[in-house]
Amino acid sequence: LTNQQEIWFQEGCLHQAMRASAAIPSLFTPVVQGNRMLVDGGILNPLPIVPVVSSHCDLIIAVNLNATNQKQYQLPVIERPAAFKMRFDALINSLGSHLPFRRKPAEELVRIEKGMTRDRFSPVNPWLAESADPQAQQPTAAPESEGAPKSATGSFIIDNVGPASLLDLINQSFEVMQTSLAQYKIAGYPPDVLINVPKRVCRFFEFYKAPELIALGREIARDTLDNHEGVKR
Repeated sequence: LTNQQEIWFQEGCLHQAMRASAAIPSLFTPVVQGNRMLVDGGILNPLPIVPVVSSHCDLIIAVNLNATNQKQYQLPVIERPAAFKMRFDALINSLGSHLPFRRKPAEELVRIEKGMTRDRFSPVNPWLAESADPQAQQPTAAPESEGAPKSATGSFIIDNVGPASLLDLINQSFEVMQTSLAQYKIAGYPPDVLINVPKRVCRFFEFYKAPELIALGREIARDTLDNHEGVKR
């Protein structure tokens, strides 16, 4: 973070290198190494093809965890104790509840909107006392597009919109950034074999799905390598 550049570890303590690479912002603290403050390299390069390209490898196999076009693959079902998932969900909910931003329920949003409406047009509201000119109190109208609705009649509040917490917001932003960067890396340095794992099969915190993801990864890798061998022959 200090020098805003990638660090490619070539030697030294494997544990420290892995800990630095796992220092995901908003979850794990950075690793300090001298004047360096190390975090997850995915911030700059979520698919590090360049280091192996520069080493003149015979075959480069890249695994893209942000693929969006693998609709034929579904996450396999592996039974596990329900209590394990419940404990994990409770831990994540507890973590999110301690952050400053939480999405409000739809009922609370309705109450807030109604309360603001009553206060805003109340005779004792100081907003109205500041100016006697009604036009001065109106915001500038947004430009209208063709076919734009002109009335709010029939509109409703959706119960589940946007991230549920600040942690969700940060991680959604992080995933969008990684997906875009990965596409640029693949276009700039095409690997010999590209294994695309669809990002829709799991969310950021669903570590308990590791057995399913490992099985799916093996299936996708097997199919990809078979196709590569067939094309090469």
